[in-house]
This record gives sequence, structure tokens and C-alpha cells, in this order.
Amino acid sequence: GYRNVEPFSFNGLSAEEFKALLREYDLKAPSRHGDTTEANWDQHLADAKVLGQKYTGSGGFAAPGIGSYEDTLATAETMNRLGQRSVRNGTGKIFGHNHQGEFRTMYADPETGEMKSAWQIIVENTDRRYVAFQVDVLWATDGGADPVELLRKYPKRIKLLHIKDGTGVADPVNATPVPLGEGEMDFDPTI
Repeated sequence: GYRNVEPFSFNGLSAEEFKALLREYDLKAPSRHGDTTEANWDQHLADAKVLGQKYTGSGGFAAPGIGSYEDTLATAETMNRLGQRSVRNGTGKIFGHNHQGEFRTMYADPETGEMKSAWQIIVENTDRRYVAFQVDVLWATDGGADPVELLRKYPKRIKLLHIKDGTGVADPVNATPVPLGEGEMDFDPTI
């Protein structure tokens, strides 16, 4: 009954071969976890075009990362550049896919002093015309965020959900992913 998949890699196939495999099983790949390195972005966009993607992105965020407030702002700038290129390519907005760190990493806003997560800083400093977000509900919850509240607060920015179950959610250490329905996640409010 699956209609869409979100591949992480092509498992050694070319984009054309992977598209043929999708066609064989009547599947589409509207998004894909890929490489957001600027030097490799043209190839990523070419592959995205072959697959007919609506969103380009990664299982994470672009460089330089969230190691400091300044790096977090620079990451937002990188995502704006990559997203603009993707939209011009006809392959839609770039998306950022969170893990726990984007919610656990907090910085004081230099203007207000308000503590904000790296995720919030990136959302506030990216252009909605070019950048969207994929909320991984397990990692967001494990990182201390409420996915339902995120959806309420950022309905025009969150375009994709990564539904994942896990155990040990919100422990001081990272949750452990498990098959859907075998963990602690309550998906009813999210979906």
C-alpha cells in the first residue's frame, strides 16, 4: 500500500536506475535525504530532477552546523542559498530534517536575550520561499520539543513529517528507534 518513499541513498544505482525501480513498483520519491554540501549540490539537484522530487534536503542540516550561534546563522544562510538554487531547478524547497541536537542546543538571542533552540533560530533566519522543514517526531520529542506544538506554531514551514517510534524517549540519553507501534510515541495528536 505504499505510494511514496524517501530514500537515503540509491544503493549503488544511478538516479535513472533508481527511478526505473520506483516505476517498477509504482512508487514515487517526492523527497530524499541527500548531500547538502554546496560543492555537491549541482549533482544532488540533477538527481532530484530525474526523480521528480518536490523537496530536496538531507537527514540533517547544511554546513557549518549548529556548534555556535554564529554557525547556526551561517547554516540558515547556506540553506537559503541551496533552497534558492533548488527552487530555480524546479525541484522545490530544501528541507532540514532535525535530530535531537537542533532542539537541545540553545543560544541566547543577542537582541532579546531569549533562549532559543538552534532549530528555532534556523526557522527564523531562513526564507520560507526556499526553505521548509521535515520534523522527525521521535528525535524532536527526544530533544525536548513537542511536535504538535511545532506544527501549530510553524504550519507554513513544516511540510514533511518523519514518523518514527522509539523507546527511552526523553531520557537523558538518546531514544532507541523501534518498529512503529512498538515504542512509546503517541502519534494520534501528530497525524
